[in-house]
Amino acid sequence: MTTLSALFEQMKGYLPPQEAVKVENIEDGFSNHVMKLHWCNAPRAVLRVPILDTTVFLIDRKAELNALKAAQKEGISPALIWENDQGAILCEHINAPALSWEVKHQDNDIKRIGRVFSRVHQLDVQAKSQNIYQVIDHYIQSIRLNDAHGKHSEEVTYLRHCCQRMNRVDYHARQEVLCHNDLNPKNILLNEKEVWFIDWEYAALGDPLFDLAVVSRSHNLNIDQQKVLINAYDETLEIEDTLDIIRDYSIAYGLREMAWLLLKHLVTPNDIQSLDYYREFKESKTLNPFI
Repeated sequence: MTTLSALFEQMKGYLPPQEAVKVENIEDGFSNHVMKLHWCNAPRAVLRVPILDTTVFLIDRKAELNALKAAQKEGISPALIWENDQGAILCEHINAPALSWEVKHQDNDIKRIGRVFSRVHQLDVQAKSQNIYQVIDHYIQSIRLNDAHGKHSEEVTYLRHCCQRMNRVDYHARQEVLCHNDLNPKNILLNEKEVWFIDWEYAALGDPLFDLAVVSRSHNLNIDQQKVLINAYDETLEIEDTLDIIRDYSIAYGLREMAWLLLKHLVTPNDIQSLDYYREFKESKTLNPFI
């Protein structure tokens, strides 16, 4: 594993001397090591050091970087300062807090997010095609393969049963576009004037309505707010049909998150926190769409 000192050596052309930089760990970086770098008495940059296995979690680092650069060019992601071929990236620090998991949006902010999505989905980025059902199937299979002693066999059975209960969206009905695929509240920064999308780790080509479903579910939008999001994104969409698709995709998104947590624990056994979160997610009526 690359040490922080080694990373600073790689970044020395982009940063002041290491002794002049204060490093602050960011707790929101659950999937990776995320650090805020301060110098001259102010936060200046954010360093993300990846820890996830790209094969296990279906992460395409090249697509992530392409998406970030394209979004940066459009002014909807922080500027990329530096990257290496192991997936570490250094970005400009944005003076705007990430949203909370309990976020309650005003309609104007929902409209702003919807309009940014319409710009994201027009970006021309080289990436692989991927849909939520492929991801879920892969995660569950990976859980089974990494559960060497069958300790979590009942959970595999449960997750597969949830798969069978889902209504699957016809994702071939719409043209594939670049999707963020993980725009939970921690991956949006906004102030009174601007909105930024961050953490493009799961970027891929897919159904644009899945992105709207992730926001709808993880940002706690009610039905009326979902209608606001849909109209801001594309006022030509048929509202009721789109709401049905968002509902079905929201259920799939919930299952993906649940499977991701258990898989994270299995591939990093010392990460007991992920197992605790999995159990909390599974037992919570507000989180688990199958209760």
